[in-house]
Amino acid sequence: MLVLIGSDVPEAHWVCDQRHSRHGQPYAVCTPLVWTLMGPLNSCDRDCFSVDFVRYDDKTLHQQMESIFRSDFEKPMLSSKVAMSVEDQRALAQMENSLKLVNGRYQLQLPWRHKSVNLPNNREFALGRLHYLKKRLQRDLHLFEKYRDIINCYVSSGYAR
Repeated sequence: MLVLIGSDVPEAHWVCDQRHSRHGQPYAVCTPLVWTLMGPLNSCDRDCFSVDFVRYDDKTLHQQMESIFRSDFEKPMLSSKVAMSVEDQRALAQMENSLKLVNGRYQLQLPWRHKSVNLPNNREFALGRLHYLKKRLQRDLHLFEKYRDIINCYVSSGYAR
């Protein structure tokens, strides 16, 4: 099977020959690379089809196409570390160097872009959100039960304490 993606080589799409069928039936088009069957499959089983005749007129072309496909898949995939930016490498190194096990849990530094980070004191904002959530849960008992069950699940699983 040959799939052409893009149109940077218009000569590959030239129609050298074609075979027509009745109106509404599939037809065949010959390009410099391959014969292509086009049109609707008037069948209820669209997953099933068959090819009756395949012929390679140009063995050199077939060998060249095969070598192109083989060369694309012979090389192993590049490591993700090779393609990382300098900033990504710095963040990964910071996390790998700060990783430690404390009381059965892993801890590591967050990869801040700059070493001196001034986080705002958002305690008042968090208390306001907590107050709003409390009022909402008091109004909607079904939501309160779902929320309670999820929090209990987090605690029992060890994700929260």
